[in-house]
Amino acid sequence: MTPSITHITPHVIPHVIPPADMRTLSGIGVLIVLYVFFSEHVLGHAPCPLCWQQRYLWFAIIPLAYLGFVYKVLCLRLIVVGLLATSFAIATYHSGIEYGLWQGPDTCSGIPSSSSLEQLRQQLYAQPIVRCDEVTWTFLGLSMATYNALLSLCAAIGITLNTVRS
Repeated sequence: MTPSITHITPHVIPHVIPPADMRTLSGIGVLIVLYVFFSEHVLGHAPCPLCWQQRYLWFAIIPLAYLGFVYKVLCLRLIVVGLLATSFAIATYHSGIEYGLWQGPDTCSGIPSSSSLEQLRQQLYAQPIVRCDEVTWTFLGLSMATYNALLSLCAAIGITLNTVRS
């Protein structure tokens, strides 16, 4: 008799993140935040508005992931997966802007439009200095936003799989 797919599947799917996934994610999040601050303050790579949105998500993910590890509450795991999915979406959007796949928001990569010279001057002064469509750092041809998208996706999938298994 051959085993059914339901008997094989749990052994075939590898653990994307170890069983202490929430603690591991919290630690990885701390390393990410430390690196982006190092990149900004030591290496001089100023963040754009979309970079900040991605950072804010990690500021929330880190403590919630750790609390999810300590208290093992399903609700916290679901919130963390939702935040990771949001991080993936924003990072993917940001990567697409950086690589010219689509236009970014006017606030950080577009040319302001106005009906008068005074309005144009005010819009230019209000524009952020760092543009969202310029890649300031790459490793193996991928930007920080792309790495964030990949990490967020893998972590969300890993935590979801570990949650379903337990």
